[in-house]
Amino acid sequence: ISNTNYHFYVRAICIGDVPSSWSGPFDFKTQCDDQTSLEEDFEGYPTGAANPLADCWGKGGNGTVNLTTGSVAPMSPTIRLTMVGNGSLATPTVSYAILPPLSNLQANTHRLKLIAYATVANRYLEVGYLTDPSNVNSYVFIENLSLPSTTAATSPEFIVTPNDIPAGVKNLVLKNKEIEPVATTAYIDDVIWEPIPACNEVSDLAVLSTTNNSAQVAWIENGSATDWEIQYGTPGFEIGTGTIVSATTNPYELTGLSSDTNYSFYVRAQCSASSFSPWIGPIAFKTLCDPVIAYQQNFEGYATGTTSAMPICWARGGNGATYIITGSVSPMSPPNRLQMTASSTANPATES
Repeated sequence: ISNTNYHFYVRAICIGDVPSSWSGPFDFKTQCDDQTSLEEDFEGYPTGAANPLADCWGKGGNGTVNLTTGSVAPMSPTIRLTMVGNGSLATPTVSYAILPPLSNLQANTHRLKLIAYATVANRYLEVGYLTDPSNVNSYVFIENLSLPSTTAATSPEFIVTPNDIPAGVKNLVLKNKEIEPVATTAYIDDVIWEPIPACNEVSDLAVLSTTNNSAQVAWIENGSATDWEIQYGTPGFEIGTGTIVSATTNPYELTGLSSDTNYSFYVRAQCSASSFSPWIGPIAFKTLCDPVIAYQQNFEGYATGTTSAMPICWARGGNGATYIITGSVSPMSPPNRLQMTASSTANPATES
């Protein structure tokens, strides 16, 4: 049986049909069957560096590759694949996660999808393949996936459509190569190998502008669709639970939003009455505050300190320090006050 652990014993039959003692047990595991599709969310497997990855997956390199908890929407909770780089410039770590063998890599009929983010912004996750599944030195690069997000709730979905894979190659590979002295962890979930859909996804979702109750969003259409659906809601919402609107223009203005509120959105193309592309996203944005005619703020009730949040609808900027502290006395309203520091002696000068 494929992908199965076995152990066996051996004994000799001596002269006169006298058997020796059994020697063993000896252990082995059969290889996995080639697959034509894959859908892996890593649920149900043990976590930790000492445990193997999901069935038929492999790992290699001098970095850490294992399963951990902590996965949240839009990833499928709660287990995810973790690939760690230790940030050593002298000896950069390279981590490999090897997908199960796929029999149809050369058919040009399927594609790879996954959701991923990293602990440091603007990192890359590589996708490639192994010409020898037992040797990571046979790795061949296909494509870089840019990981702009540093939070699980805003993890984007990536799509790779490999072409011209050499005959005999069966294993796609994810590679996390850390080459800068900054520790980086990549988190991956919901890895799918599936047929290429008839209705192409959109790409490059963007927020062009926001007001207190609207947002203008845009995307790139990669097929011939002229109709789309937009789904939006609180960041981290699950697909199917958000508000869906139909769009016939790109860009499109979402209206009726709440002021000073965080949102995220997805877009999918509609190629016919019953044919839709997969959802692409999420992209996060925040609406502006409502304009006011009169305003009063005494800074009471807010946390103090340089890292604490500013009052609602306030913002800070510059290279100086702007924050709330205690110490306010009459004629100010005690005890909180806003502090802004600046220096004309620093080079360059600081401004708040």
